[in-house]
Amino acid sequence: MSSDPDTDTRRPKPQARPEPRELRADPIGPGSLTWTHFGDVRGLLYLGRAGTLQNMHPAVSGALQDHSNFFDNPLDRLFRSLPPIYGVVYDRTEEGTGTLVRNFHTDLKGIDETGGRYHALAPDTFWWTHVTFFEVILDFNERFAYKKFTAEQKDQLVREAVTWWRCYGLTDRPAFDDYASFRTYWEDMLDNHLINTHTTKWSTRIAEHDIAPAPKVPTWLWRLTSRPTMAVANWIGKALMPEKARETLGWEWTPRDERMYFWFARFLTLTDRFWHLLPLQLRYAPRAYSGIRAQGLWTWAVRLFKTRSQAATACRSGHVRVNGTSAKAAQQVKAGDEVRVRVSGIERIVVVVKPITKRVSAVLAADCLQDNSPPPPPPELIASIPRRDRGAGRPTKRERRDLEKLRGLEP
Repeated sequence: MSSDPDTDTRRPKPQARPEPRELRADPIGPGSLTWTHFGDVRGLLYLGRAGTLQNMHPAVSGALQDHSNFFDNPLDRLFRSLPPIYGVVYDRTEEGTGTLVRNFHTDLKGIDETGGRYHALAPDTFWWTHVTFFEVILDFNERFAYKKFTAEQKDQLVREAVTWWRCYGLTDRPAFDDYASFRTYWEDMLDNHLINTHTTKWSTRIAEHDIAPAPKVPTWLWRLTSRPTMAVANWIGKALMPEKARETLGWEWTPRDERMYFWFARFLTLTDRFWHLLPLQLRYAPRAYSGIRAQGLWTWAVRLFKTRSQAATACRSGHVRVNGTSAKAAQQVKAGDEVRVRVSGIERIVVVVKPITKRVSAVLAADCLQDNSPPPPPPELIASIPRRDRGAGRPTKRERRDLEKLRGLEP
């Protein structure tokens, strides 16, 4: 017997708690799958999808209703919330962005629409919102990427999600570290735990509401474009939504929608072949790009160059090579990369031990690299610069000028 999506308020069943075990975790720094894909601006297409899936959880919906300005200004909440999420991945660890994000949710608690108590930092609730972010990487790759992830890469991405999760300082109890466990969890959430909440009912009809303008958009322009913009955003969210979630929400998916989605997917798949040719600044969200660009200054941070501008100039001149390939000033490096730098005619060969973004002392810099540079030749083998005796050889420019004065050729 099917349930009415407008009246279905099923209380999510408590999830079985797995036996505690040591989870495997992979780093999320430069070179990781999360670092490479999460900040991609094409992921913004998934904002409506990820937000709706989060809001289908009664606890998340309750927190929005009780503690947020979401219904008054949904775009303001969106543009305030997203940059710190990027920052958890791309900011320096010592900045503590994960702790900052966690602390935003400390006092968010109450009674949800099913009558149950909620707290935003309940591990199962927070883990679900976390999963909806890294799942975007998997879903985009599966739908639109020219080069699909291998089974090993899918497992790696889930292990990286464990490291990302630990940035928040919460328990590992709800987490898992392999793709098979992720699929089981994902299907269980869609089948048994997500409902059509008051929040999702409202957001489905967002194009019908007069909402505040998006940041930096003039009011007059927003009045002209808000409804068609929200309608398109709603359609994209519906197109990317898992089929089971569409059924729970009562969303209709017509043959016309399917035809439109075919061409939408075709366009994204074709452009994915050439996406890597665009400049980094166009491919990544601003917060992600700033983190990636900072990693590219590693040669300056470990004191191979005196200034940032010297490091950037050396890259543009082809004097910096990473793993045998000319490096760009914004290129990221990861542990194990071989970096060759030519400074004042002398080549330095170093291996990255620790990617850093902040310039450190010479003592600390030595711990961030392994110097494989060949020893300099002994002084006796270095050809001395030839010098002429004073008064011998071709006259210098100054001497020629003095001679011309003596000969009266200058006034």
